[in-house]
Amino acid sequence: MKKNSTLMLLLGLAFVLTACTQADDGKDTQYSSQSDMVTSTTTEIKSNNAEKTSDSVNYSDNTDNSSSVKKTTETSSAENNLIKSEEQAINTLTAFLEEDDDIYYMLWRETDDFYVIKLVSKSAQEKGGSGTAGFYEVFKKDGNIKEKDY
Repeated sequence: MKKNSTLMLLLGLAFVLTACTQADDGKDTQYSSQSDMVTSTTTEIKSNNAEKTSDSVNYSDNTDNSSSVKKTTETSSAENNLIKSEEQAINTLTAFLEEDDDIYYMLWRETDDFYVIKLVSKSAQEKGGSGTAGFYEVFKKDGNIKEKDY
């Protein structure tokens, strides 16, 4: 008799587990038949005047099992990012750095690819020093900025 009741208990337990699994399967089927949406967005900004790129990708899976992919890319014109003068290079750099009334900017060197802008501290110069506070390269083709040691 104990074997029969144990067997009945195991069969009952198996029945309950099977019913729970089938109920979960019904929910999964119902969920997968609804529209699923995944969105991915990437944004890259190289500097204040630099190229801005934005990619957006949308994936949707509808009940008719058709998939649609939409990709949009917005890129600012490369011509808008060209640095054509010393003044433009200094303006790009001042917009990039924090404002400091003690610092002034001057062209230190120009190459075919970039302007080297020297930052000078007024207060350090008044105390007899060179006043050099740093050097930055402002690239002509895209407005990117790099801090450099010269």
